[in-house]
Amino acid sequence: MGHFFTFLSNVLTTKNFHHKFRSIVDLVLGFHSQVDAIFQISQPLFNLNIQTKFDELQSATSKSSNESALRLLSPVLDFVKTLHPQRIWKGMTSIFNLTFWSLSMCDLQVPEVAYKRLIEELEHETIRIDER
Repeated sequence: MGHFFTFLSNVLTTKNFHHKFRSIVDLVLGFHSQVDAIFQISQPLFNLNIQTKFDELQSATSKSSNESALRLLSPVLDFVKTLHPQRIWKGMTSIFNLTFWSLSMCDLQVPEVAYKRLIEELEHETIRIDER
């Protein structure tokens, strides 16, 4: 699936990709594709659709980008709720699940200072254990 995504992203523009790509519902239910792979492939489409909807809403009113994203993604959120048993949604929300699967690695930030500090603490602890 990853190779197919790379091929499509190299051959098609985001707008062409949007018109030729099937919906998430079709891919998951009709083609039994893995949900995480479909969300990875759909991530550029979410960004394009959110930006387009935000531009439309901004010209009409002064709505926030979060509100335009929620309006656009509400059908996807409704579908995401059907992918897992009800008990899953007691521990997390569908918006969290959708956000998690829609992010790419460049969207995530590691707190480097805290990360390095923790590594140093673990190294010092290892040295203290070895000295005993």
